[in-house]
Amino acid sequence: QNAGQIDEKVKFLARGSGYTLFLTRDEAAFAFAGAKKDKQKAASEVVMMKLTGANTAADISGENLLEGKTNYINGSDPSDWKTDIASYERVRYSNVYDGIDIVYYGNQKQLEYDFVVSPNADPGSIKLEFSGADKIRIDSHNDLILRTKTGTVRLQKPRIYQDIEGEQITVEGRYVI
Repeated sequence: QNAGQIDEKVKFLARGSGYTLFLTRDEAAFAFAGAKKDKQKAASEVVMMKLTGANTAADISGENLLEGKTNYINGSDPSDWKTDIASYERVRYSNVYDGIDIVYYGNQKQLEYDFVVSPNADPGSIKLEFSGADKIRIDSHNDLILRTKTGTVRLQKPRIYQDIEGEQITVEGRYVI
């Protein structure tokens, strides 16, 4: 959770091996550290994902409070320190589209997000807009491939299902450019 340790536009952030995720009111920014070239500083790349036409006033909340706390001890002035910051397992944006939430979370060191579609909501309203990629394509596995100057970001083919009486029934779906 952002408790003043970073720009106020950021509501939640996550750090992983080689990346930082910034969740703002209307975008998810993925900052990737590229490989170092010779003795130069590592290059970085930012890919932004925006939910086109989404509700920018959606309620944003952390879910499943984790036991650990995070501290940011920067500089020698304790008034600038940010301590005991809560961490969560998931972050939910409620009602980003009519009857649709998006939930961000980690899964075995992978960042994932789910759209949770309520009965009678229109999943066709979900539209993703990416910036920061040089090229976007869909590969033979139906994964979305975002090529950047420093590497490639792969968003796996959507796994879509409907819960019917406790059983997950697969629903066909895919990315469309």
